[in-house]
Amino acid sequence: LTDNGRGDYTLTIATDFGSANYSGQGTVTNSSRGVVSIGGITAGTIPVTTRQADDGVATDYSSVSVVAFGDQ
Repeated sequence: LTDNGRGDYTLTIATDFGSANYSGQGTVTNSSRGVVSIGGITAGTIPVTTRQADDGVATDYSSVSVVAFGDQ
């Protein structure tokens, strides 16, 4: 996990997926008003951003969960 700044992370996968054709899902587990976005995935990394739902401000949350499904 690399913390790129407030609400901006890059997850590096130890065993890359076979391609960038996989699905990622994220949640902010301590806030019903947080939004997790996943975009620009590659076979070996998942870019993740977290922000407040009401105003879109990038926010660090104490607990963020991400899961990915695909072929390795």
